[in-house]
Amino acid sequence: MEAERTLTLLTAGTGLRISECLALQWQDVDFANQPIHVRRTWVHGRMGTPKTKRRTHPRRCILCWQSRCNAGSRSRPTLSPVNWVFPSMKLKGRKPRCANTLVEDYLRPAAVKAGVLTKDDSRRFGYHNLRHSLASFLVRTKTDVKTVQNLLRHSNVKTTLQVRAA
Repeated sequence: MEAERTLTLLTAGTGLRISECLALQWQDVDFANQPIHVRRTWVHGRMGTPKTKRRTHPRRCILCWQSRCNAGSRSRPTLSPVNWVFPSMKLKGRKPRCANTLVEDYLRPAAVKAGVLTKDDSRRFGYHNLRHSLASFLVRTKTDVKTVQNLLRHSNVKTTLQVRAA
């Protein structure tokens, strides 16, 4: 559960897309200087190119996750630079985890438990909702829209304003 918690906090607190988080390798996280380098995406079992390349600053949660990872554990990734930060244990770390499975097995049940959704709620709910929530929160708290646009890596400010309204 710690990997799922870390992944959720990372997406909610940084505005990174779930595909960008799942494609992170340990070499992408610069603990000394703080940034996370977004270099690839993981969507539907395939590596891809991010919409925009960027560095973002990690939250404390990823530092805690890294400190708990060790080479001898079946439930934790090893810290080799090319290993995935959020590997599929089912696939023995050869590929990142699957976003849809994470939503169904962890995120959606947590939302039901927290009262965000009801058990029978059929609305779409996933990691992208966290990205929208962050944008809405930042704009409502009077964060400069250009700053929010930069954080979310939108090429057009209109996209950022549409997300806020969603």
